[in-house]
Amino acid sequence: MSDLKAMNHDDFRAYLLDRYASLFPPDFEASKAKSFAYQYLPECESGWHPLIDEALQRIDDFLQKEGWLGKAFVRQVKEKFGGLRIYVRPDGDTDWPDHVAEGVGKIRMEIEDRSAHICEICGERGEIVVIDSYHQCLCPEHHKRRLNWVEAGRPDVDWR
Repeated sequence: MSDLKAMNHDDFRAYLLDRYASLFPPDFEASKAKSFAYQYLPECESGWHPLIDEALQRIDDFLQKEGWLGKAFVRQVKEKFGGLRIYVRPDGDTDWPDHVAEGVGKIRMEIEDRSAHICEICGERGEIVVIDSYHQCLCPEHHKRRLNWVEAGRPDVDWR
């Protein structure tokens, strides 16, 4: 496996869909045409790729241990208010037992908490900053670059 942070969005997405196929609905390809969340999965920068990989591995292992693999699926992976969010739900109208919901929730919350200290861009130590009402976890270098980009009037250039 190559360095996950070095993977572009499309390669990382393909890696996730291949490695964790059982965490995505069987009709994933049809679903992505209808769902914004699936079209852009994951909705975040590459600094969090290793964290996403770890989270999905842990969720996969947990669901398999509990007999729930193939009965609950990842619905969205995104940045929200500067933290990583991974949404997992049971299939259809199925309710899952409290201990399964709590187990998945514990993994999700731990990953979310850790993401608040990892730069979304590069994966180095960071903190959540707010620039023009937008929350993002950035290291000092990427924080400076983003500020400079905003102060320059957000030119059509990649600030990262």
